[in-house]
Amino acid sequence: MRRVCDEMNRTVGEINFQYTDDEGILKANRAFLQHDYYTDVITFPRESEQEGDDAIYGDILISIDTVATNAQELGVPFKQELYRVMIHGILHLLGIDDQTQSERELMRMAEDRALMQLVEMLEGRDYFLEQGGSKFFKHVDKVCAEDKAR
Repeated sequence: MRRVCDEMNRTVGEINFQYTDDEGILKANRAFLQHDYYTDVITFPRESEQEGDDAIYGDILISIDTVATNAQELGVPFKQELYRVMIHGILHLLGIDDQTQSERELMRMAEDRALMQLVEMLEGRDYFLEQGGSKFFKHVDKVCAEDKAR
């Protein structure tokens, strides 16, 4: 998160991730955005209470059901899709939109770049490239399990 924000000359304030199911996100989508459809993520930016604060603040609501469905349809691990959706929400807080085709392309490039930064931070780019990309996320699961065992 910090690297993504640093690149846009912003800092991380407080970001809350909240997880729900499809019905919960549909209810929020109707109530806050007047959209009558399911989605994977809704971002609620908040303003800083301090003048001149350049940090980002917000709440990010994620439908675990939709993330799981998307992961299955895309043929990627659940964790990879969850990371992408979390990054997507952060990018919205940074002001990147995805209403037009060109905005969606920019958003996807920013997501991919942030995922690569995550990879570099955790294991390094060479491992990711050698393993064909998505295998990295299986490795993350293994590392997390080993860390919990310690």
